[in-house]
Amino acid sequence: GQMVIAPQFSSVFNFVNGVAAVCDKNHRSYETAIIDKTGRIVEDWKFRPDYCNLGQIYDYIIDNYYHSRNYDNTFYGIRTYEKRIRKLNDGKWVGDEGVATSSTDWHIIRILGSLYYYGSGIEQDYSMAAKCWSLVAEHDSEAAHKLAICYYNGQGVEQNRSKALDLWKSAAKKDKEGVYCYNVGIMYYNGDGTQQNFQSALEWFNKSKALGYEKADDMITYCKQQLRKLLE
Repeated sequence: GQMVIAPQFSSVFNFVNGVAAVCDKNHRSYETAIIDKTGRIVEDWKFRPDYCNLGQIYDYIIDNYYHSRNYDNTFYGIRTYEKRIRKLNDGKWVGDEGVATSSTDWHIIRILGSLYYYGSGIEQDYSMAAKCWSLVAEHDSEAAHKLAICYYNGQGVEQNRSKALDLWKSAAKKDKEGVYCYNVGIMYYNGDGTQQNFQSALEWFNKSKALGYEKADDMITYCKQQLRKLLE
């Protein structure tokens, strides 16, 4: 006869070999159990990537692994996410030509870069970190900021302070806390990667202050002092 699904199950996936995956109304949708045709749970609730879409895999990685600093499983989860994308895109990964990307994809790649940069859950590799961040720097301001640090310090890439400045300017377009604007101001103030320019530095520090970054206050004072000296 027709199977009766208990009310706590919000959805049921197709039966295969007599069992199906279900979602519980009291659980996030990426957590599923396996039931038989009588509705009896035969395997407890757990993360089952094969039954999840990309968004659900992303949620699980962030909520259960990354935020709890379980970096080994974060790396495993990202690789699971990568396999799904490759399956959907003829073997191509995020950033490869022809692969549509979303903010979720960009965030995943940025996190992967951080794992490589800090050696969290995987052997430290600055070049892989820089490669990851370069894939998404155009779309993700934090990735652009992190890639700028690589170019500034020569980590995983050839040192290029001018490139670092360009990346911080790019990140500053979506700056919410004033940090990226502040970094641009510092570069102009010190003449690092560009010609020294106290007026430009002052403008960037003012932008940083407007976004609430308190460190900008002192630099605004220093810029004004330097500009007064130039007029003496």
